Amino acid sequence: VGVPVCRGGTVAVDIPATAELVIEGLVYLDVKQPEGPLAEFHGYHGELWQSPTVVGTAVNHRHNPIYQTIIPGWYEHIYIGNVLPREPLLRRFVRHLNPEANVHIPPYANGFAAIVQIKRDNPGQPKNLAMAAMTAHINIRNVIVVDEDINIYDPADVLWALTNRVDWQQDVFQVPHAQGHEMDPVADMRGVSTKLGIDATYKRERREYGTRVSYPMVDLMNYFKIGE
Repeated sequence: VGVPVCRGGTVAVDIPATAELVIEGLVYLDVKQPEGPLAEFHGYHGELWQSPTVVGTAVNHRHNPIYQTIIPGWYEHIYIGNVLPREPLLRRFVRHLNPEANVHIPPYANGFAAIVQIKRDNPGQPKNLAMAAMTAHINIRNVIVVDEDINIYDPADVLWALTNRVDWQQDVFQVPHAQGHEMDPVADMRGVSTKLGIDATYKRERREYGTRVSYPMVDLMNYFKIGE
């Protein structure tokens, strides 16, 4: 039992018989043509690339075919290409050092940043975790390490930690000349750039400042009796 196939009309290739849309053609690997610029995951239009030439020979499709694609250069592109396949890898690298750490690759940073959430037990751990995150994937250039009371999925909460828990002279370190992605807008043509780690955890050994202001959740049903 397998997938029903039929022979291509202009190429000697078996094609899924129930395909919505089939484009047949020939690929000339030794004939390069400029391709682009295309909308890329970082939000810019990319550069022109010299790519192999494809010459179409036939187009076949079902009646009223469904053509599925993504919106390039936007969140759908970032989630599919950066967040979903790389967060599990990032988690594995970070949890090798701290089994209880949580991680997030925020889509609003185009896959170039990672946020690590930990229960801090010593002042050196955030830097080690940031370096582990940087090596998880070449795209990850900026890493922020926060405490458990910071919601890593809320940019406002992460910014609160950056504002209130980071001394920019003591809590930030750089890794110059690190390998990154060649399409990173701040990298050179080889993808080489400076990676950045930020320890945005609460340094109680430096100064005890109490706990964050918080309020208990309100159950509105205790105040609004529907039907009474």
